[in-house]
Amino acid sequence: MARRSEEDPLLTLRECLENIATCSICFEVMDQPKQLSCGHAFCLKCLKKYVATQARQQGKLVSEVDCATCRQSTTIPKRSGIKGLASFFVAERAKDSLDKADKARTNNKSRCNRPKHNRQLNSWCTDCSELICDVCYKSEHLRHNILTVNEALEIVNQLFEACLKENSEYKSQIDKINNYKNILKQQKDNYVKDAIKKEEEEFKKRVRDIEIKAEEIEKNKLGELEDTLNDLEIVYTSSKNVTDNFQQSKGDVPQQLLYMSCFKPGEKQGCLQTATTALRPLLSQPDPFIPSQDNSCGVSSIVSSMEEDMHSFCITTIQDALKYYLPKGRSKFIVQHMNTKYGKSWNCYIGKEAEISHGFESEYFFQAEIGGNLFILSKMASVEGECFPNGTVSRPVIVSDNVDIETREKVLNVMKTFPANGVNTRNDIAKWITNSLDNIPGGRLRKQNQEWHCVVTGCVIAMQKGNISSKHILIRIGQERILLLRSV
Repeated sequence: MARRSEEDPLLTLRECLENIATCSICFEVMDQPKQLSCGHAFCLKCLKKYVATQARQQGKLVSEVDCATCRQSTTIPKRSGIKGLASFFVAERAKDSLDKADKARTNNKSRCNRPKHNRQLNSWCTDCSELICDVCYKSEHLRHNILTVNEALEIVNQLFEACLKENSEYKSQIDKINNYKNILKQQKDNYVKDAIKKEEEEFKKRVRDIEIKAEEIEKNKLGELEDTLNDLEIVYTSSKNVTDNFQQSKGDVPQQLLYMSCFKPGEKQGCLQTATTALRPLLSQPDPFIPSQDNSCGVSSIVSSMEEDMHSFCITTIQDALKYYLPKGRSKFIVQHMNTKYGKSWNCYIGKEAEISHGFESEYFFQAEIGGNLFILSKMASVEGECFPNGTVSRPVIVSDNVDIETREKVLNVMKTFPANGVNTRNDIAKWITNSLDNIPGGRLRKQNQEWHCVVTGCVIAMQKGNISSKHILIRIGQERILLLRSV
């Protein structure tokens, strides 16, 4: 064990620990020490009072605190505030060591208080982390790692410097991340600003285009009446002068009789008739500045059995589907909205051609070409009770298909032989139908490499034609829907 001066080394160690653990604001041992980016630390409560004082002096909330020792600024965490600053663990350990030292000094002023020892505590056992005297060393710590207090203090200082360096590295990384956050926020703000500016410019351009279009509509409509208006104004001015003069000549019979030829129908009637003919169709037209709902979306070839409000809702729903949904999601969107508004059992078919038969016992029917697509909607009459009550099978009804008449009749014949007993699940029904297609009277329905697929469901099927070359038959039996599909 190395031996140093016989002076009381505990005094030097205590001074070092006190320097580490003392707050330079309140000059007391730090309570909940918080470290600033410069490396200096202070009590949590002192920092809070110090920041509050700075805020009062500046007349606003502060986002940084100036070190009371070196005046270097440290950013205050936004969410947690002063409490979110890094804890100064070295000061906490120094405080613990001071407490132990105070306890040791109380016990005979830094002398070993063990019986018969009464020696100066001049060594530090690193294995046991305690101060010992020479007798302690010889009796209990002979094989332990022993340092003089000064040597231990030097190691503590080295560890302290290393901790400060490590804290500085932590702070450097924190500053880099915060700097990146600020850069990212600025980039986001610039993006939003540029996007809004671009949208505003495009909006202004659209507004100007609308104004130009409105001016053209106004000019075209007025141009149709401009010549007629000029002719009418000329005739009206001339006729008004005659009537005014006639009124002024009352009492002068010879003079009044001279106006007889002026009041006879003639050229004026022809001008008036021309104006009436030109004006009548214009006044009967709708507001030219409000585009027709049908024309705005290219609605044509409408066949509908719907009432007026249902018809309008149907077109609006289809327009929304075209505007907001991709092709594969449109039929589902339309069926959901029609079911919600007018009750369930709606079917929707979307395709590019009109080779689909529809309308077997349908309650409502709608067919139109909108936005370059063919839309066919139908609402089947509701069916109450069980699907196959008392072992009976409801009459099969074809809801829609795009197959030839012969194939349709053969499929209906298969459905008429449907066994009510022994076929329970929808899976069983689908298998039975698929297997039955090979045994249709009058020939085989299934052709080579053209296999029919069968889907049976208790809910409404939304038909949307994804491939115009595929063939399908949608059948309703009671509340069940049976869909047969085949690729051609």
